[in-house]
Amino acid sequence: NCGGVGAIIGVASYVNAASTVTIAAGAKITVNYNGLMTAAPLQNAYSLSNDISAVVTNNGTVTTVGEPLTFVAEGFGLKTTGEYIITAPVGLANFSQIVKNGETYKGKTVLVGADLDMTDVEFAPIVGFQGTFDGQNKVISNLTISGTENVALFGSAYGTTIKNVTLDNANISGNHFVAGIVSNLTSGTVSGCKVLKSTVTAGPNASGSTYDNGDKVGGIVGLSYTVSDSTVLVSNCSVENLKIKGYRDLGGIAGAADVKDVNGCSAKNVVITADQVTNWYGDKDVNADYIVGRPFHGD
Repeated sequence: NCGGVGAIIGVASYVNAASTVTIAAGAKITVNYNGLMTAAPLQNAYSLSNDISAVVTNNGTVTTVGEPLTFVAEGFGLKTTGEYIITAPVGLANFSQIVKNGETYKGKTVLVGADLDMTDVEFAPIVGFQGTFDGQNKVISNLTISGTENVALFGSAYGTTIKNVTLDNANISGNHFVAGIVSNLTSGTVSGCKVLKSTVTAGPNASGSTYDNGDKVGGIVGLSYTVSDSTVLVSNCSVENLKIKGYRDLGGIAGAADVKDVNGCSAKNVVITADQVTNWYGDKDVNADYIVGRPFHGD
């Protein structure tokens, strides 16, 4: 039972699917939906939005803050407008796992709804996503990813639109195709993305009795190229205060790409280090540049 003018009902704290809330006549109520996506037991609480008005009488008023979401996983939900939204750091990790399990989200849009501090959150690259991912210029900070091949926020992208994503203070390392946003782009677009104050590193890995790789390392994209009749475009992206290190094919924006597919991008205060001593497998062309390290010149 709650009552009094100006009463605030915390949905997450006091209401569940089986609860009945009695409100004093004339009470002014705030229903705060923000934060409802933090834990699985809250998934049924959203039905409150359907009948809250029925229990407010005698000129009472209801103010809503935020919006109800359909629960998908902790920190990840579906808006009433049909877009999916990531609301907490763990939600980004859960979204990646859902995609790994086979959900491509083809034709769907996923939004980043808040700044995400990924400190101490275990995260694996998103692989297999075929929808639109809009970071909405929210900041994803302190992301750490390590692996061997296809290491980035998105491990690979085919038929994907990625836009307005900002990484800050990321630390990403691997052996082959390593980047901030997309490691291996073969179809789709990457636009309006930023990587700030971050480190992206690739080192050669053992291959039989020798070593190989340590290449295709970029601030935004590791490797960008077209297959079959696909098209790719990296546009209006930027990197700043970035450290890139690898054996070869090292770029502030793209480690290797067709130059016609990279437009309007910029790099500022980028340090590129070519290491052909550690795990040496021959003296190779370094192919390093602030925009595209190894440029292709396709038709």
